[in-house]
Amino acid sequence: MIEEFETLDDTGDSVQLDVFDSGSDDPGTTIELHRLRRRWSDAMLGTFVAEVQSFEIPEFLAQPIPTELVPQELLFGRPRIRDTSSEDPGFSVSLSGDFDVGEQFWRELAQRSQWVIEILAVQDPPAVEYAIAPTIGERERLPKARAERWTYPHPDPDSGPFFCARIFVRGTRRIPRPLQAFARNASGIRLFMEGFRVLPYGERGDDWLKLDADYTRRREPFELGGLEGQALSAAVDGETFYRLANNSYYGGVFLTDAGAPTLEMLVNREGFIPEESFDTLTKLLRRGIDLSVRLRAAAENASRTESTDRRAPSTPLGRVDRTLKNALNTIASARSAYPRGLGEEIEKIDHDLNEASTNIQGAIQVLSEARSEQRTLRVAASVGTQLSAFIHEMNTLLGQARSVYAFSERVLEQSGMPWTVRESFSELRDAIAVLVEQLERQASFLTDVVGSNARRRRSRLEVREHVKGALKLLESRIERRTQEVEIEVADGLRTPPMFGSELLGILVNLLSNAVKAAGEEGAIHIKGGLEDKAVILEVSNTGESIELAEAERWFRPFESTTTEVDEVLGQGMGLGLPIVRRIVAEYGGVAEFVPAAGRFATTIRIRIPERSR
Repeated sequence: MIEEFETLDDTGDSVQLDVFDSGSDDPGTTIELHRLRRRWSDAMLGTFVAEVQSFEIPEFLAQPIPTELVPQELLFGRPRIRDTSSEDPGFSVSLSGDFDVGEQFWRELAQRSQWVIEILAVQDPPAVEYAIAPTIGERERLPKARAERWTYPHPDPDSGPFFCARIFVRGTRRIPRPLQAFARNASGIRLFMEGFRVLPYGERGDDWLKLDADYTRRREPFELGGLEGQALSAAVDGETFYRLANNSYYGGVFLTDAGAPTLEMLVNREGFIPEESFDTLTKLLRRGIDLSVRLRAAAENASRTESTDRRAPSTPLGRVDRTLKNALNTIASARSAYPRGLGEEIEKIDHDLNEASTNIQGAIQVLSEARSEQRTLRVAASVGTQLSAFIHEMNTLLGQARSVYAFSERVLEQSGMPWTVRESFSELRDAIAVLVEQLERQASFLTDVVGSNARRRRSRLEVREHVKGALKLLESRIERRTQEVEIEVADGLRTPPMFGSELLGILVNLLSNAVKAAGEEGAIHIKGGLEDKAVILEVSNTGESIELAEAERWFRPFESTTTEVDEVLGQGMGLGLPIVRRIVAEYGGVAEFVPAAGRFATTIRIRIPERSR
């Protein structure tokens, strides 16, 4: 059997090929779909078109990049798709009628791209070139964004592989609903050999370039060797946080038999044997992706700095910052003006000026931290202003859900209903009951957090009851993930006087992070007690661990520890832990990651003194 062999070359005489004349001047297959029972939605159409077009190289990727997207040519106009010495004409897929929207979808998706990557690995002379450029739309958003080129020696000039690749970077920009299904199915970096798609590379869930793994872990160090004397040879601040997952890239890697003679395909034609040549290919591609990450980070940092400098004088913190910097310049000018060696009085003045400079520099650092916190508070405040309206809408929905439930109860009380209908209606009634319960839970929580009584009076709060209340909010998600939750909080443990909304905010932020991180069938442990006249609360979870040496970064605004987009909990804006630390600090406490014990991977510890400052 052919499955017994690893590669096609190993099959020998086991496979015989017969060639025959089809008798047609226009060979091919035509499939017509008509008189459909219902009209296809945009999602169905996008999915179908993306799947069918995946059989071949999309025309959009095989053509020069439109000048309205990137005005200059990067490394090549048309990528080399097939070996010109081959007599195989290849094949093509033609969509017509309502399905003739593929190129339109591609153009619309390209217009939402932010960067373009091109890679060209050539044999004569042996080199690998990289060109990365922002789109015109990205240049408008980031004025400091610019195109860059790099050249590396080819690591295997004798065997290759030699290829070209074109990859578009969509980033995290939202796309309209009609395009979402197409974008979801067209995303990923795909491999083509002589114009034919090689599966499974680029399929959803296939992380062949380890992009999802590095995006999830924010893996460091971020190494890009061999850049000496070229652009961006040094690391950029925070560059690892600009990594993107697979679904933020789409494009193709174009291989030919002549350019990749040592790549061996598996016997079922689903992938290449993971040997040295394929490893070289993945490393060359990853270098291009990593270069784009560094270039994007540099553009974001430069544009942000320019914007901050431009806005600084117009804000109170900016004016204080400018005043302090002017004071430093004045001190420096004064020190350079007075003569040296004139006795103890001048030395005393010099000492005082040094001390003043140190104090001013410390104040500038504090202002920088305050500006970062102000950004966090602006986002939180903008969300908070919408909560009152949101609570009203939720209570309206709750009332409607209760009415629908009552109506379903009345219907079920009627006699003469067929048992099949009664059974189905009972299931509907039970689903509505669950909906009512969930809406009541959410409405109750929001009222506790932002209601009129939420910040009226501080009191010593019972920790265990508030833990149970926060877990109640997350109950459905915990059950769906079949997670184990253990509460080890002493009865009677109370906080120092604080607002109930603050304690709930701390607990919900910590526990929602733990639920996301613990994963399917994971475990969460909540421990609380008294220690050295302080309330101690620890939340531990299984799942991915966090490097303690780098843990402080997760307390910075907008740097989320969670990357999974959860349908209930969301993805996280990176504000949860900064808010927790800010609340705890108000009471003279500390929030920090500590070593996890036993089977747990991560532990966050909260310490609040019984007598707050």
